[in-house]
Amino acid sequence: MKKSILEQKITYKALGFMLDDSGVLIDHALENPSPELKARFKNVCAMISEPLTTRLENTLGLLRMSKREFLEAAIIEALDKADLIMEECGVDDYLEGLAAHQEAEEQARIQHAIDSSNGAA
Repeated sequence: MKKSILEQKITYKALGFMLDDSGVLIDHALENPSPELKARFKNVCAMISEPLTTRLENTLGLLRMSKREFLEAAIIEALDKADLIMEECGVDDYLEGLAAHQEAEEQARIQHAIDSSNGAA
């Protein structure tokens, strides 16, 4: 159901209150960052298709949102989803098992080297 004008305005104000324009302040500070600030941020670059770039720029223009602010939010959401999916698939358990297996193989190699050197003496 479509929201009334009043509901839309209240939603806009409520979201504006919760999601203030701190992104604008960060963008401004990153234009000429101090060494301390620069050390806390990294540049993430990716070549994307022209139609996708145009769509992104049009959307950002409508939202009056910077690329940095939009992409940071999108990356956070994507990483949260990836973490959830990997947890559901048991990736952590798999990696722990793999690490334990590799550790056991390394210990066996070390023990074999010790046994070989004791036999040669």
